Formats: sequence, C-alpha cells, structure tokens
Amino acid sequence: MPYATQSDVVSRLPGGQEDLIRLTDRADPPLEAVDVAVFASAQVDATATINSFVMVKHTLPLTPVPTTLVGIECDLIIFNLQRARPSEDVRKARDDAMSFLRAVASGKASLGVDASNTAPAESGGVFVTAGTPVFTAETLGDY
Repeated sequence: MPYATQSDVVSRLPGGQEDLIRLTDRADPPLEAVDVAVFASAQVDATATINSFVMVKHTLPLTPVPTTLVGIECDLIIFNLQRARPSEDVRKARDDAMSFLRAVASGKASLGVDASNTAPAESGGVFVTAGTPVFTAETLGDY
C-alpha cells in the first residue's frame, strides 16, 4: 500500500505538475503528460524500500499512514525518477529519508504509532480542582 499520492509528490516539486511531467514523460514523441506507468514503478520501489525498514518494528499495512512516511515516500519517488542524474538536494533528501528509516528499524526513531499501529492515547488535558473561593459577591460588596 503506497504512502503518498501523485498529488503529494506534485506539491513537493518546485515546478509542480510540470516537473512531474518532465520526470516521467519518456515517450518518443513526448506525451506531454505524466506517464502513470513510470510514476507507478518509482512509487512501487519507494514503498518497498519503506516497508523493508518499517516491518522490522511494525505490522503492515500502517493505517492510518503516519504523516512522516508521506514525505519520505515523496523524497524516494523523486529520487527514483531522477536516478540517472539526481540533483544534490534530491540526493540529500533521499539520504535523510534512508537515515530516518534505519533509525525506525533500530528503534531509535518513532513513527508515532506502536507495533500494532495504534497511536498513543491522547490525554484528556489538564484537570483542576478548585478550592473554596476567597472572593465572593458578598465579600466584595463594599468595593
């Protein structure tokens, strides 16, 4: 199960949809559109990479998807699409993503869910018990 959508990737590319078209359109003559098969191949590889690390500590599939993994999958997809000549920024984003995934697998980083994919229970907030009021309408009547 993929973690990111095509829209998620588009939102992270500086040139948006045009950049995704440029990265995926490998047809001759060009399609002038996103090649869904090329995108899907890059996404399958990215998802498999993520799963290989996450499954060490978590039961798959992760539902709901931790927000962190959306960004990581986007970074891996973009790297996979630029694999022949990735920019330095894209390479660094991939390296950072891989470092985080290694930390998740070793238990040094958290996805925000436990091994059974349950988010920690949220506390009910602060509970205050007030004592007897010092000032009342009667005691402040002369002021």
